[in-house]
Amino acid sequence: MKYWRFRLPLISFLLAMAALARPAAAETVTACVDHYPPYHVWDETTGTWSGINIQLLELIAGQAELDLKFTQDIPFKRCLNMMKNGSADLMAGLLYGPDRARHMELIPYRDISNKVFVTASADVSIRSFDDLAGLRIGVLLGHKYFPGFDKEKDLFEKVPVAKVEHLLAMLTSGRTDAVIMSETHFLGLRNSDPEMFSQIKVADFSFQAENRVHVGVSLKGRAVPHIDRLKQAIETLRERNVLEEVIDRELDLT
Repeated sequence: MKYWRFRLPLISFLLAMAALARPAAAETVTACVDHYPPYHVWDETTGTWSGINIQLLELIAGQAELDLKFTQDIPFKRCLNMMKNGSADLMAGLLYGPDRARHMELIPYRDISNKVFVTASADVSIRSFDDLAGLRIGVLLGHKYFPGFDKEKDLFEKVPVAKVEHLLAMLTSGRTDAVIMSETHFLGLRNSDPEMFSQIKVADFSFQAENRVHVGVSLKGRAVPHIDRLKQAIETLRERNVLEEVIDRELDLT
């Protein structure tokens, strides 16, 4: 994947300056993350993270003058439980839900999260929401997509799995008829593995409307005293358009 050569120096400079600006005794907060490319990419060899949300969280923590550490690769649903009990402090990439709002302060940083349906069979045609009727739709455990889809219980069958690779394996083997994912997620996966995605097509129907994405702050964690600083940090970075630039650069949308 190519990098956005013109914006990279600015983002690197901001990260470096934010690190230098932190007080010596800055609070350390923990972000819970799972392997979910291109948002979170876990390198088993080095034990390090990269990806869109990793950079976003580093920028936000730096702007808020907080030290940040990441968990190892933890399944998404377990991360939600850790946020509930306060053993993790932050998560990125969260859509709103009343269940989440009971345990987290949800701070919006992006207004859209378009959703697409992908299929691997020419026999599956999805031109409208109603065309989902009777289909087996692969979803990730604990994830939210958009309100109409999340609330629906009868029109189609949701087939939950824990890992992205399981979603795609089930789709290409015919055990599901379609998979729902964010448009950004699809683009990142397609860019990283064009050969595999030559077997997969995007359906005509997609969800494209306001669908805010949030950073979650555990209401039982160590970041609670810093919620106002985190809100201000996110607002400052949004005003500078830095968060969108990270996304565009990682997906090579320049």
